[in-house]
Amino acid sequence: MIKKKIEEEIKMLDSIIKNGKVVTHTDVLEADVAIENGIIAAIGYNLGQAKEVIDAKGNYVMPGCIDPHNHIGMFVDYNGDLKSETGAGLIGGNTMMMQCGVGNYPIMDVVKMMKDPIKSYAYGDVGMYAALLTDDDLTKIPELSAMGINSYKFFLAYKGKFAESIGLMNCNIDNGYLYEGIKEIKKVGGLPMFHAENVEMVVRVEPEFRHTNTLKTWADARPNIAEEIDFFTACEIAEFLKSPIYQVHSSVARVTDIAREFRLRGNKVYMEGMPQYCILDYEGKNLKEPLLGKINPPIRSHKDRDGCLENLKRGEYDVLATDSANSMYADKKKDGNIWNMILDWSSAGLMLPLVLSEFVNKGHLTMPDVVRMSSYNTAKIHGYAPKKGMLAPGSDADIIIVDLNKTKKLSAKTTPSWSDWCLYEGWELKGWPVLTMLRGKVVVKDDKLLVEPGFGEFVKSQPAYK
Repeated sequence: MIKKKIEEEIKMLDSIIKNGKVVTHTDVLEADVAIENGIIAAIGYNLGQAKEVIDAKGNYVMPGCIDPHNHIGMFVDYNGDLKSETGAGLIGGNTMMMQCGVGNYPIMDVVKMMKDPIKSYAYGDVGMYAALLTDDDLTKIPELSAMGINSYKFFLAYKGKFAESIGLMNCNIDNGYLYEGIKEIKKVGGLPMFHAENVEMVVRVEPEFRHTNTLKTWADARPNIAEEIDFFTACEIAEFLKSPIYQVHSSVARVTDIAREFRLRGNKVYMEGMPQYCILDYEGKNLKEPLLGKINPPIRSHKDRDGCLENLKRGEYDVLATDSANSMYADKKKDGNIWNMILDWSSAGLMLPLVLSEFVNKGHLTMPDVVRMSSYNTAKIHGYAPKKGMLAPGSDADIIIVDLNKTKKLSAKTTPSWSDWCLYEGWELKGWPVLTMLRGKVVVKDDKLLVEPGFGEFVKSQPAYK
């Protein structure tokens, strides 16, 4: 009887991660992490006994990354892509990704078509943001918010034939639409996002460069000023309406000067940085096939690359993302002419390894910097905190253990991504996760997926700006 009572009084936790360096958005701590019922129970010392003890072996213990910018199924089968990209994401340290809800159907139909398969095909957790294209879409914002979608994207870069080139038949967004959209988003406390490239300017500039076939001419046809103009205009509209604003994939270094002006006036201007704009330039000397680097906004000059890296080091970017989209090599390359190639490359599961290898191990960022931009800020800005994005009691136990000395050579076979090609073919990256935990369950160990498709869940966001 006494023995039974003692056993009942001893609380057995589900898991404890020991011997790790716990990374928050501000500090690195020598501490253990206790997990119970899929939730972080405590961080500290002498946390009790557990059914499972995970030895971090002196490596870094940090919140799982959230990649807020993905286009799953844009050029390939959606269900298969959802499976492969969430799996690749878990291996690379992304416990959650945000999918862009965009298509040629009414927005509620698009969201349903993308949301429903998550429970059957996703390995990792998935949130969503909605691309607003039509007047009818604006009327659905309250309904979208109620179902847990509170970030909304405006494709300022696409109209007419430019929109049709990426498969959007109903996209004719102008500044008036952006104004009306931000007004409606503000009513629900949501976040307006925008792709800044002035399409009217690009339409006029592009024809003079179509006679050449280089990554540089793709950038020349979409000049820096096109991004700067739309960035400034979107910030002006948001300031007038007293709304936050969020730029996706910032590629022009000087844009942060404009952002600083608005921020100093008290405006919430968020910027999404991406590794590619800090490590690549349009000369493509570190790429086996530079033309495959065609994306929008384009990879720019070495001056912009270096400037974006300085912006990253100074903390100008609030979050990190990939803009990942999959294709098959033959579909991407087509006839070898950059003007006929589609806009994509797969980066699922590569955000964190690129950041660790190219920025942390080269002395540009600290580990708390990484947590701040790849987890903590992302969750707060998009309305997923405190459930996601942080190591704190009560948050989901979405945790990765990172070995900064682990190296892997990149190829199309490095991760289970749908794509049969890799832009970074042959690169050796130093710094990878060795274990990934999602909601308290170890889902990846030593690059092996330990769960089945359908383990992932749709994650609702909350309005963060009411």
